[in-house]
Amino acid sequence: MRTKNFLKHLILGALLLITCRVIGQSTTPGNVAAGPGDFLGWDNTATNNFPLMIRHDANQPIQWFTDSLQRMVLTNTDTNATVNGFDSLDLSGFLGVGHFNSIPGDRPLTFVHISDTGTFAAGYRPWMRAGLLVTDRSDAMYFGTKNDQGNDRRDAVINWSDNLEYAPQWGPDALRFIFTRAADSTNVASENDGLELMRMVPHIGGNEGFAGIGDFKSAAATPDERLDILDRTIRLRAFVDSIAYRNDSLLRVLVVDSTDGRVYWRPIAGMGDGCSSGWMLNGNDPVTAFDGNICPPQSIDRVGIGTDKPEAKLHVRKDTTNGLNTERAGFFHNVITASTGIGMDALAEGQGSQWNIGGRGIARNSGRSVGLWGIAEGDLPNTTNTGVRAEAFSSPTHNLGVSSWASGGTNATGVTATGIGGSDLSTGGSFMGSSSVTTTGVKASATSGSLFTYGVQGQGTGGGRAYGLWGSASAGQSLNYGVYGTATGPGWSTVYAGYFNGDVMAFGGTYQGSDAALKTGITDVVAADQPDVVAQLQLHTYHYDHEAHPALNMPQGEQLGLLADELEELLPGLVKQSVQPAVLDSVGNEVHPEVEFKAVNYTGLIPHLVLAIQQQQARIDELTELVQACCTADTKATDPN
Repeated sequence: MRTKNFLKHLILGALLLITCRVIGQSTTPGNVAAGPGDFLGWDNTATNNFPLMIRHDANQPIQWFTDSLQRMVLTNTDTNATVNGFDSLDLSGFLGVGHFNSIPGDRPLTFVHISDTGTFAAGYRPWMRAGLLVTDRSDAMYFGTKNDQGNDRRDAVINWSDNLEYAPQWGPDALRFIFTRAADSTNVASENDGLELMRMVPHIGGNEGFAGIGDFKSAAATPDERLDILDRTIRLRAFVDSIAYRNDSLLRVLVVDSTDGRVYWRPIAGMGDGCSSGWMLNGNDPVTAFDGNICPPQSIDRVGIGTDKPEAKLHVRKDTTNGLNTERAGFFHNVITASTGIGMDALAEGQGSQWNIGGRGIARNSGRSVGLWGIAEGDLPNTTNTGVRAEAFSSPTHNLGVSSWASGGTNATGVTATGIGGSDLSTGGSFMGSSSVTTTGVKASATSGSLFTYGVQGQGTGGGRAYGLWGSASAGQSLNYGVYGTATGPGWSTVYAGYFNGDVMAFGGTYQGSDAALKTGITDVVAADQPDVVAQLQLHTYHYDHEAHPALNMPQGEQLGLLADELEELLPGLVKQSVQPAVLDSVGNEVHPEVEFKAVNYTGLIPHLVLAIQQQQARIDELTELVQACCTADTKATDPN
């Protein structure tokens, strides 16, 4: 009986040993030191139907170590965790590979979490659960799903994060797509950094981001638009054999800035739909720059031809040189069979606050500059040929038939008009003005001639009667001036409102402004207190030297007068330095040189003569009183009574 029981126990022990060998093997009982070849796991020398289980039935994590360092961890049940202020988180059963001693909670935060000295999880969100999280120092990246709307809506997400959107000294941290190949340094892809194909970066404001296509690493650049293409361009293959995306009703197109390559949109109006570079068709007439134009510009804008900086409504410029004698910026050629032909018609119309100018010609910076040149020719009998005709009328204040300016250069002439060969009448210019307020036959202004500046230069030569300048004014309601001249300048210059090289004839008096309203600091002069200057004046007889100064039309014969040099010592205010301009021929050659001389204001001597007369009268009065006193005394002395 005892033998049977022993056999039973022996058989049972053997079976138990066989069963333990089949289920698993641990050659380190009690976790003591083991020898070579020992392991924990299956012994695959025997067939079995039992799985290998690494399990901990208590609520504790399972940790993996090598070299006494934790390399991996499987978390225990934890349904009430807190990370970055997010609480009630379920972090149960998460597998972490790497170092987690600096991660908040010292545990993995997603089902699979790889950490390489991760120290910060600022970008963590509770929806980062079913995915892979990678943390490296203060940065992180998540590949997984995101539950936005519950139920069965799960979006695939690639996320990267940092503690800030954009720290200039460290970032911005970008999402980069990099291709690498065998490291043989034969191209960019084989270099250590590899070939970057695309990157995404957040904006510093944290409310938007940019995507760049291209090798921004090699270019040391960062995308700064929503889509930033570093080089190459975009190819749209659907244009080749498909019109599925063609829509002729759309009115916007893409355009590119030539300086930085940014893409913008603009209305198609102005580019197509009857428009070309701001022009549109009105019937067969191309028109532009008017209000209501669907093709810019509008009426406030300017049109330039040959210039990108137009200075007028229409500005035509030609600045090339091809060796021709004549360069034209514009040419108007009218060939007609009608009775009237107009080469160019200029009209100024509207409520100009000061001027309405029908046409203005400006020429400068050449040997000879002609602002406006008009030629009219023909041989039909009983006709009139007019080179330039200008009319101005209906303005309530000023009507100027011709207004011309000339400035700069050696000689500046506002208007030069010449009439030649008329059998009855040759007129260099005929200027007429008619108005109820101000009537101006000719008004001319010239400035900045390096030698001479003539407002008006008139010459009359030959004929029975020759007039250099004829001025006539009549029927003015308030003022009538046959000739009006004004001149201003600095104190050291020679200034004359009128200069006449020859005798001056005046029927009627000559007047000088002397109204008290024109003067200030008025003080009465006592004749007795003033020196007798007139008595010190020395009169001379003389003849003018016509041979030495042929350009001066001076009087003939013996003259009686003063010498300016002597008068200047006594009364310097009556002597003025003057200049006779040089005389030039028609092409600007000097015929007679300029002459400088001193001129005397003889009219200014009148007050001194009056003062001398008053002083003389005072002496006469004194002598008269003295004589009368003496006569009275003598009468008393001889009177016997």
